[in-house]
Amino acid sequence: MKSTEDLRLGKQYLKIRSYDKALEHLTKAVIQGDRAAVSLLYKLGVHFFDEKEYRKAEQAFQLLAGRGHAESCIYLGKISEYGDTGRKDIQAAFGYYAEAYRLGLPRGAYKAGKLMMPDALRSEEVRDIAVNWFMAAAEGNLYQSYAKLGQLYSVGAYDRFAVTSLRDDKKALSYYLQGAMRGDGECMERAGLAFLHGFGTEINVKRAAILFRQAADHGRATACMRLGHLYDLGMGVYRDMKQSVYWYMEAYRRGIERGKAEAAQVYLHAGVSSLRSARSKKGKERAVEYLEEAGSLGCLEAYRVLAETSYVDGDQEKRLYYLRKGAEAGSEECRKDLISYYTMQAMPVMRSVSRLSGQAHRNKEDKELWNIYIAQLKKAEELYKKAAEAGDADSWAVLARMYLYKGPEVGAGKQEFLEAAEKGENSKRIDTRKLRWRFYAGEKPTDGELLHEENPKEAFRCAKELASKRHGSFYPILAEYYQKGYGIKANPEKAEFWRSKFKR
Repeated sequence: MKSTEDLRLGKQYLKIRSYDKALEHLTKAVIQGDRAAVSLLYKLGVHFFDEKEYRKAEQAFQLLAGRGHAESCIYLGKISEYGDTGRKDIQAAFGYYAEAYRLGLPRGAYKAGKLMMPDALRSEEVRDIAVNWFMAAAEGNLYQSYAKLGQLYSVGAYDRFAVTSLRDDKKALSYYLQGAMRGDGECMERAGLAFLHGFGTEINVKRAAILFRQAADHGRATACMRLGHLYDLGMGVYRDMKQSVYWYMEAYRRGIERGKAEAAQVYLHAGVSSLRSARSKKGKERAVEYLEEAGSLGCLEAYRVLAETSYVDGDQEKRLYYLRKGAEAGSEECRKDLISYYTMQAMPVMRSVSRLSGQAHRNKEDKELWNIYIAQLKKAEELYKKAAEAGDADSWAVLARMYLYKGPEVGAGKQEFLEAAEKGENSKRIDTRKLRWRFYAGEKPTDGELLHEENPKEAFRCAKELASKRHGSFYPILAEYYQKGYGIKANPEKAEFWRSKFKR
């Protein structure tokens, strides 16, 4: 088959995404010398590489590299460097990158230099070779090479394997400045750090700020973080909260999650400071605005401060609003304060319910008394519901007990009771398993409960669970169930076991 036919078939198989067949025919076309097939086979190799089908990608790139295709050498270098086909081979990777450079790709020199970095930080001889590779890449207009050249002379102080005697901050800065002059953002940022900390030069915070701004304009998210910090502290620039927040949020928008948290902290500190120094209503309103901004950016502490401020101002409604916002955002302190507020409000109401209950039930003809009792009962329910919805297991348990004994009086039935009992299982004050057992056990209510639905299987399950948890009062109950076959097949031996356990 002629190469033109293989090329035609390769194109057709590419169109219908039959990539294995396309690989077969394009490979034949390239071997037969069809130049048009080269670019198609290269694109197919990139496709296999992106899909992590590295052996097929390697097959395509090997053929092309053997015919002087520089970009294929780069991909083969990557496959060898990272061991994509099963084994890392740094020496082979270096060879591929060097060949890519020989074939006219400056990126090959850059990648060859990068491969040498670990050894270059330990050996002056290796460093000199790496410098040559990076210089070759820089001459090919890969200006990010200057950042690597600078690192060869500065990073040694921070690398625990590096030979610190190789460090030369002045030389490092000269490379960073060369890269910065040619528009490389990383070089701008690294030069800025040198001026900020005085590495290889006198400390010059203003120049550092200028370089960070240039780096940010060239896409460096970390430079945005540094600008946010400088504006927050007023280092080398006028202290400006809005600018600080802007740059922190810009870093966040560019992928640095911490930028949002830092912006929130700026607002938090501004809000707290403004509260302390506020001498007017307007000053306090400004402080609240800052704190609300902090909260909107995820600062949980801001909601607590806002709640406390509202409490001091005597605005209980606002306090509850901020506590709810904080709890919804995940503040454990706000959640606990919210629960504490509602339960403290509910306690005197429940005491009132207890006092009224007996009188109201004995004198049901007294409509006014009965209505007062029901109103108080519903008020207690509402308060405990709010505490329960804030995640308080004890409040769910209180509601379960309320529904069991007074459910119909507040319009609650079986569903409300079982939901509250389930959500209140972790209560340390009330064992809702006992409430469920009382709901299911026996033909009729035995303890004055208004909700009851006999279910022997559920009653047995509850009793067994409680007895297994060493609730001694349920030993004889479980013995009776086994004896009578209540909710379970009768088993005299197990009945005797639980009966004897109770006697012990």
